[in-house]
Amino acid sequence: MSPRIPRTFARLLPPALLGLLLSAPTQSATITIVNQDSPGEGFNDPTVVSAVGGNPGTTIGAQRLYVFQFAANIWGARLPSNVTILVNANFDPLAPCTASSGVLGSAGPTTIHRDFSGAPFSATWYHQALANKLANTDLLQCGHRGLPHDGLVLRRGRQRGWPDRAAPGGAP
Repeated sequence: MSPRIPRTFARLLPPALLGLLLSAPTQSATITIVNQDSPGEGFNDPTVVSAVGGNPGTTIGAQRLYVFQFAANIWGARLPSNVTILVNANFDPLAPCTASSGVLGSAGPTTIHRDFSGAPFSATWYHQALANKLANTDLLQCGHRGLPHDGLVLRRGRQRGWPDRAAPGGAP
């Protein structure tokens, strides 16, 4: 015996599916890795190696950069944005590192923005990539002044989407 779909649900399903399809992102983000390493190290390590496992790089540096860009392409396919996201990257040792564990990488925005055209909330800080997506333009390219930050600014209560007040629970 097959289950019956209630009429109300059956009538609402096609418009709901259409709405879901129309609201689905149509533009994948382009994320570009910008090599910040010095000559001869990191992404520019000239040590010759054989291409392996689908990685066409023929130097250690080229293989490292290929893997970073490959990961960026995976993320980009899942993020909707019409604005190219630039990732300044270095391939440097990160501490602490032991024989059994280590930090593989870290990342963060270089500027934050508020009160730009397209911002859903005024007096609220947005990291660079999200602000650019919401504004549908590269805010730094069009003259909007963002604040540089050291990675601590976004961890404070007022910069986590709680405009003009501390986060719930009294966090600073």
